[in-house]
Amino acid sequence: MKNKDSFITQAMLSSYLSVTSQDYLELLKPFVLKCMPESEGVAIDIEKLQQDLNEKYQLEILCNVVEKILRRLCKQKKGAYVVKKNGEFFVNGNYNSRQFDERQAKIRESIETVIDAFQSFLHEKKHKSVSSETAREYISIFFDTYNYSIYSDLDRAKEITLNDNGESNYYVAQFILCEHEKDSLVFDYINEMIKGTLVAKSIYFFMNATNDINHKQIIRDTAFYLDTRLLIEVLGLNLEQEEKAMRELLSIVIENGGRLYTFSHYIDELKGIIYRYIKS
Repeated sequence: MKNKDSFITQAMLSSYLSVTSQDYLELLKPFVLKCMPESEGVAIDIEKLQQDLNEKYQLEILCNVVEKILRRLCKQKKGAYVVKKNGEFFVNGNYNSRQFDERQAKIRESIETVIDAFQSFLHEKKHKSVSSETAREYISIFFDTYNYSIYSDLDRAKEITLNDNGESNYYVAQFILCEHEKDSLVFDYINEMIKGTLVAKSIYFFMNATNDINHKQIIRDTAFYLDTRLLIEVLGLNLEQEEKAMRELLSIVIENGGRLYTFSHYIDELKGIIYRYIKS
């Protein structure tokens, strides 16, 4: 999440979290809904949905996570936006994005206010102007380095020096301290941006936690047997999105010490399916 809209997405994730306690799939749901085709009845391409989430909102979401969200959208008791038929997902209703768009516009305005204020601060301290892109990059680097420590204890910002911590980090720290001292609205916006980066990191942690802990403990030395349906997906003989999801799953198994097997009768069944397909 590094382009100019990254802060907006992160702050939106934080704002959704502040409304109610939700798991990471619920936080990502509005973004998935925004990226779905607008026409009812249209098939949903999971891989394209994954790409749109990355391009529009800088959300690097695994295909199997996107599929989990679509499955959850299918289970809504009233007005489900997604329906699953014959193994594919279809748009079942139009998403009213008015609240999402209003929230996004409000957050974009608050972030631009922070960037403008930081540019003015740098001009005053350094006696030269910097572009909004440079100012944004300074803040991004600072958040990547110090976000949790500063959020939990603002006095830590006083320890960031020009010589030891670099020019950009020093000036961002001084800017935050200055706005805190003024008890300004800008400082409130900065706090929301910091919370946003923390929420985003938490989402990626929970999304990949199984790769780190559970899979390493559970998958290691475990035998996984692939049936005919899974073999078809491994070979790329089904939908492209199914093949990609299967590749991701197999990668997790292999990287964490799992072993892949199948039975001869599954291979024979697969051969029969392929031969029948060729003849037809």
